[in-house]
Amino acid sequence: MKGILKEIIIEQPIRSEFKEKTLEQIQQSIRSTFKEKTPEQIQQSIRSAFDSVNLINSSILLTMNNEHNKLVGCNLGHLRIMLEKPWFDGGLTSTEKKEINTSITNGYKETILTSSKLVKEIIDGIMYKDDDVKTEKPTEKEIKQQLEIIKYNVDYVKNNEKYLEGVVLDENESDFINFSKSETVSTFLENGKSNWDNYGGGKKM
Repeated sequence: MKGILKEIIIEQPIRSEFKEKTLEQIQQSIRSTFKEKTPEQIQQSIRSAFDSVNLINSSILLTMNNEHNKLVGCNLGHLRIMLEKPWFDGGLTSTEKKEINTSITNGYKETILTSSKLVKEIIDGIMYKDDDVKTEKPTEKEIKQQLEIIKYNVDYVKNNEKYLEGVVLDENESDFINFSKSETVSTFLENGKSNWDNYGGGKKM
């Protein structure tokens, strides 16, 4: 227990409520945090976290659609939140911690790329539609859904790109991500439903 406490005090930032407290008071506060969870509860939380790890690791091997990508994103958020809890972080072995962090890194890379590709696929399908392909204009409901998908995925990329720090991307992957943050996409979202006014006209905007 002393080793865990020492590691936490050294590695974890001191929260504002601890600023005026002595080292002993900080140790007591951390001990009380650990007392809130029994060893069995901690291990149960770790097992639940690895359910998320397994879901992420298996999902990134597939071609994910929007809903699947959202599900993986939620599980990534869950793992990050759990790692911020001292009792959870302190209960992990070094191997478990490494597995979780690797899953988070790989998961964010794949979900951000999937979001970027979904944005490009939808916008390209509308802006650069072939004149010879006769397809009925989507309904108002379908247009609204497509705009919501674009906005969600653009926001997902912008809000989570920071987790790609240190991750190696090839040129094609970087292009997808940059497109989702481009002025072209911002303008498309600003124009909203009017983007579909020339649907089927093959007009490049």
